[in-house]
Amino acid sequence: MTDVLEFRKYLPPQLGMKVEKLAICYPWGSPFIWTKHHQNALNMERPKGIESRWFQGQGWCPARRHIHFCEQAVDWGASHILILGADQTFPEDLIPRLVKRVEVDGCEVITALVPTRGLVHYLPMRPFQPVAFRFKDGTQASRWRTWEQDKDMLELIEPGDNELELIDFIGSGCIMFPVDDLLKMPTPWFYEVYQKQDLCRQASMDTRFIFEMKKFTGAQIWLDTTIKIGHLNDMIVDDTYQYKFTREDWKEEGYGSAPANVK
Repeated sequence: MTDVLEFRKYLPPQLGMKVEKLAICYPWGSPFIWTKHHQNALNMERPKGIESRWFQGQGWCPARRHIHFCEQAVDWGASHILILGADQTFPEDLIPRLVKRVEVDGCEVITALVPTRGLVHYLPMRPFQPVAFRFKDGTQASRWRTWEQDKDMLELIEPGDNELELIDFIGSGCIMFPVDDLLKMPTPWFYEVYQKQDLCRQASMDTRFIFEMKKFTGAQIWLDTTIKIGHLNDMIVDDTYQYKFTREDWKEEGYGSAPANVK
């Protein structure tokens, strides 16, 4: 496994950064929330010696919900913002691990992979795959237009030997960044894109935010590949599921030895 210290030579002079006041933010417009996320959040470790507070982002669309919690974090005087999806589950030690990446490893912006809830058909990915992308070597970011037009400019990050990877695009399911970087960006910080012919929303307001944070602040976006996150979903169990649950699945779920009728 590549030593984390190897990555420091690529970093701007951010070593010595401190997370002094952490706003933990979640975008959620409903008065009801996933039970598994709620129980998980209650049990998450808080970083020692750092003042922290949770903020809910509300509003009529995902972008407005993100803007809302950022506004609250700025008003509270946060030094850093951590966005956590409210339909996800996280390792209980997630927050101290992310803080360590900032304070010890010098990662100005640190993220983690979240499994996709489905499939984006025009991207080179597997169904439900956790995805993050970066531009291929030699590709000029200034040429970037849209995902559909320029997907060939990107390479998908496959977690391998490196604990840390430099990236250019990722969703906002788990990302920590300095408020100072946020304030350097033009407003609105998050915004939606709609197709004029049918007003369908393009699900890109969070990946665009990451790209523009790098563009306007010069921040390097780091991905911690060691963090495993769950993405909650209300799935309908149909008659195909009887063939999908294997003996290996049974064991991985911690159920012990599988009965004979599990293949």
